[in-house]
Amino acid sequence: MGSVRVPRSRRCVCRGVRGRIVAALISVIVACGAVSASVAARADATPPAPTEASLVDDLANLPYQALFAANVQVYEFAGIYRQDSPFSAPYFFTVLRKLHNANQGTPGNRRYAFVGRGPGSTLPEAFGMYPGRRPSSDLHLRWTFQFDPRTLTPTLGGVMQCLSPPTVGTVGTLVGGAVVTRACPT
Repeated sequence: MGSVRVPRSRRCVCRGVRGRIVAALISVIVACGAVSASVAARADATPPAPTEASLVDDLANLPYQALFAANVQVYEFAGIYRQDSPFSAPYFFTVLRKLHNANQGTPGNRRYAFVGRGPGSTLPEAFGMYPGRRPSSDLHLRWTFQFDPRTLTPTLGGVMQCLSPPTVGTVGTLVGGAVVTRACPT
């Protein structure tokens, strides 16, 4: 199947997460040959500002392959990292590894989507979520720590980032998701 190039002067510049999601949905509809649109908006109406939960819920409308076209960061569960301490019980990090296209990953593994919001919101190739006292493959808490993607061990000097309170539960074909920011709000 070929593609049609649109002259630069006629291209629609979509900004923001919702724009990328809408662009991906439109490309999927056009590719399927079912071009239909319904516009029911007043000229003076402004859409409500998206919340973190609504941004993640919007991902459920996209086919899995379209998530990558919309620049959604898709990760799969890679393992549990146990950090022992001589002074307390061990801590367990849930470690996720980035997928770069729909064909990567291990079939059946838990997958999560992350939407970047603002500068510094691109997650590393592998990261661990703030540790818990028990092993878990679910998203939890807010802070992330950079991990080495090959050894799945923590790296020194990585930037800590923040996840919105995660959506745990089905998000389309995924198990959950969250919005990523550079720092957690205080």
